[in-house]
Amino acid sequence: MFRRAVDVFTSDEHAILADWFRTNPPGCARDIVPEDAAKRLGFTKETFHYLLSDAVVAYIVLEQVEIQVDRRLSPIVPHPSRT
Repeated sequence: MFRRAVDVFTSDEHAILADWFRTNPPGCARDIVPEDAAKRLGFTKETFHYLLSDAVVAYIVLEQVEIQVDRRLSPIVPHPSRT
């Protein structure tokens, strides 16, 4: 009856999301500095109209939405970023 848990976020993404939601990160992200994680995701400079952390969180969430939509539309073909 139990479902297997699947982690859809990387450790860097967990660190950023936990920081943004002001919660404790899971163990895999405890020692990760959110600003360093953002740089590893390609966000290297401050944005003009909004906070950098907001931009990174939007990127993380929208990437997952894209992956889920792709899976529903073509369940046989894996998403290119996750192969």
